[in-house]
Amino acid sequence: MKVCVLTEGGRGRGLGHVARCRAIADAVEEAGGYVRFVVEGDDSIAAVLGVLQWEVREWIRAPGRLMGLIGHDEIVLVDSLSVTQEGCDTIEGAFARTAFIDDYRRHHYRHSLVIDWTIGIERDPAYASRRKCPGVEYLLGVEYAALRKEFWDVPEKPIAAQIGTLLLTFGGSDIRNLTPAVLRAVSERYLTLGSR
Repeated sequence: MKVCVLTEGGRGRGLGHVARCRAIADAVEEAGGYVRFVVEGDDSIAAVLGVLQWEVREWIRAPGRLMGLIGHDEIVLVDSLSVTQEGCDTIEGAFARTAFIDDYRRHHYRHSLVIDWTIGIERDPAYASRRKCPGVEYLLGVEYAALRKEFWDVPEKPIAAQIGTLLLTFGGSDIRNLTPAVLRAVSERYLTLGSR
């Protein structure tokens, strides 16, 4: 299996999409497949992609430029908040096997695999009508979340009745510096005076 990942990431965008696609790439390679990345961004993605094959290239505003870059035997996986409906249509029209990570439900697809691992999304009534679209297959729910290898075989842990520790994450990086404001809001809302 050959997969070409189209995504975005870098200094001005963060590395979250690149990181979650890296997790998918690890699984594909573990199964004997081959993955390469075309990323709209900058070379800071090397920190996440390491030795995998990747190139930085503008593709979002002009997905037609991809025609000569992607082989017809490749599966095209798209993970982008910036790609438009027209861009999705162009990619679907050009390549036989396409998949989109779409956790915002912004686009309609004609013949793709659509992945959304948002918690509870499989019960969302808004997806009911979309699921009837012939040619589109949906993988919905947390069981389809892209996890790094380090988390593939972690034993299940019991959930405490009372919160003792809280972990906050912002994807691949906190490019908007939201951490201080979120920490302040959480501590004001959830910490009692005796525990500050």
